[in-house]
Amino acid sequence: MPASPTPRTRFHPALAVGLVMLLLVASVPAPPGEWEATWDGTWVVAHRGVVEEGSPENTLPALQRAVARGADAAEIDVSLTADGVPILLHDLWLERTTDGEGGIFETTWDEVSRLHSEGFPVPRFSEALEHAKWLGLPLWIDPKGLPERRAQLVDAIVAEVQAAGAEERVWLMHTPCPEGMRCIGGYRKDPTVEATTLRTHLVNETSLQNAHDAGVRVIVYWFLEDGDIPHGVDAVMTDYVPVARAEVDARTGRGAPQLP
Repeated sequence: MPASPTPRTRFHPALAVGLVMLLLVASVPAPPGEWEATWDGTWVVAHRGVVEEGSPENTLPALQRAVARGADAAEIDVSLTADGVPILLHDLWLERTTDGEGGIFETTWDEVSRLHSEGFPVPRFSEALEHAKWLGLPLWIDPKGLPERRAQLVDAIVAEVQAAGAEERVWLMHTPCPEGMRCIGGYRKDPTVEATTLRTHLVNETSLQNAHDAGVRVIVYWFLEDGDIPHGVDAVMTDYVPVARAEVDARTGRGAPQLP
């Protein structure tokens, strides 16, 4: 009788995702006992998390990688599904960052829950809040989607932030600022916000002084081609976290973090 063939081991894609997640967790410092959000000095903020191989934008691995790369906070984009569930997604359409098709405004959460971004699940906003709490990572929330659904989305974001008890650890990039929230405004002055965003070329001694005199922090969107990070800003939002971290730390003598 011929020997029985050796059974073939099946490799499931979920196993690969699990292994990557395990490696990412191993590279992140142990979570603190308290979710701190003391905005001191110049923060380095990871735009859509740190986007690298194995950590696509607006996913839980991107938040983990932000901590591993030394970010002080992470900016994420939040959109609303057709049935009103806030999820992490930048675009109106699913094709660029997920394996789905169509508009997020016409796709239910049940459908989104089966989609992936480079093998990773598309997270609900509530999952991102819980994960950020575990990581000790403050979040900046940028509401996206159709303008006519913006009010519904902001209400849903505020409800989930309050349910998580995260009002002091989350900044909403929206004006006017909802009651009980901390907010970041755009280029226009708004008395309800505690920080404003500027492009690098708009930052100078006068604009910094005017903002600081009004009790408003200044954030810059920073790209490599912008050159040096402007002195005196309160935060740098960037796709280049390790570079920004090194430049900010060189000024303060903090010392660059050890990167895995």
